[in-house]
Amino acid sequence: MSRARDIADFGLVSSRLDTVGGSSGALSNRNLFQNGACLISQRGTSFPDANGMTLDRFKVTRNGATRNVVTQENDGPTGFSKSLKVSPSTADTSLTGSDLSFIIINLEGQDLQQLAYGTSGAKDLTMSFYAKSNLTGNITVSNEVNLGPPFSSRYFTISSANTWERHTLTWTGNPDTAIDNDNTTGIEFQMILAAGPNFSSGTYNEGWHTTGGDRVRSDNINLSSSTSNYFQITGLQIEVGDTATPFEHRSFGDQLKACQRYFAKSYPYSTAIGATTGKAMVQTDFHENNQGAGYREKYDFQFPVEMRASPTITQYDSAGTSGKANYYITVSSTANHTVSIGNLNARCLGGYSDRSTTIGGWAFHYTADAEL
Repeated sequence: MSRARDIADFGLVSSRLDTVGGSSGALSNRNLFQNGACLISQRGTSFPDANGMTLDRFKVTRNGATRNVVTQENDGPTGFSKSLKVSPSTADTSLTGSDLSFIIINLEGQDLQQLAYGTSGAKDLTMSFYAKSNLTGNITVSNEVNLGPPFSSRYFTISSANTWERHTLTWTGNPDTAIDNDNTTGIEFQMILAAGPNFSSGTYNEGWHTTGGDRVRSDNINLSSSTSNYFQITGLQIEVGDTATPFEHRSFGDQLKACQRYFAKSYPYSTAIGATTGKAMVQTDFHENNQGAGYREKYDFQFPVEMRASPTITQYDSAGTSGKANYYITVSSTANHTVSIGNLNARCLGGYSDRSTTIGGWAFHYTADAEL
């Protein structure tokens, strides 16, 4: 092929890149959210009283009398094998005050600077996803900059019960409020599944505003009205621009690494946190074997990837007891002992124990939490 033809072909491809809808030309890494296909769930597959992180990067929270069970389901529209499902565990037919049940999706501010919020060139942002519910009706999604205010809401309508439907929502850029350029929450989306009147006491407002009572439609569904209700979501994509492009599928391994920036564990992926096992524990047996009495400090172990920030560490011994570790005493590993965490940062953790007791070193499992 001639060089002239090569250049012509490149120009054609470049032109196509420039006109790809909401991605601003990117053919890869369009999705600003990790785990949109709900493949990764390091914490487990069932959360009986969800009020925090569930599947990786998905937080399901509630306030008031509402209670939810969250599960990772082997169910999705064509092309998707997994989804997140929210089901009320207790019914609340009459929402009052600040009762609330919602899915939270957080994005780091330093990953959003291309949106140019706080300037006259602020760019639009588009969210697309598949949803299914036994209920039909409207569901509000609120966008908050730097944890809000300001707020801006959109809504989607479930038209057909028990059917996977694709939805697209677009927010206009905010010219007045810049997104913080750091590793904290730059934008938080709240998908409202049930809301008391405090959140819809004003006039529903899709513009950027600061009044919390204008955020939710008064006719928003109440998923909590029956324990038979459910809501499922998958294929969540958030991208720059006003047009939703096809979902960007990424490998399980790539998505796991992306999620480990926010949460990591020493257990093998398929092993439950707190399981009775000594496999894959971080340990100093080879380093400390019969080194004598006194403290032996700060053996460092790297996390799978550098985390968003210095994480919160929870230890587990081989019996699955939280806050405990194993000691190697001569040739035996015994549970229910203590190891102190030292030299903790976003890249690694260290530990030390009473050498007069351990003699042969220590070992423990851990979870490392650096979620937004």
